[in-house]
Amino acid sequence: MPFYICEHCAFETQDPKMKICERCKSVLLLKCPYCGKPMEKTRTIYCGHCGEKLKISICPIQ
Repeated sequence: MPFYICEHCAFETQDPKMKICERCKSVLLLKCPYCGKPMEKTRTIYCGHCGEKLKISICPIQ
């Protein structure tokens, strides 16, 4: 199952109903904005397909 990831605060969910981050109200990413491939792993900082950085978080990943 793909992961939805917030590129601003590093929030992650697998809930397909969530489109907005519950922490910072940013739009959650389902696909890499660079190559369009789905997010397949949790705690992802870089896209596993193209290597581009996905998170620009100002808080540590927990």
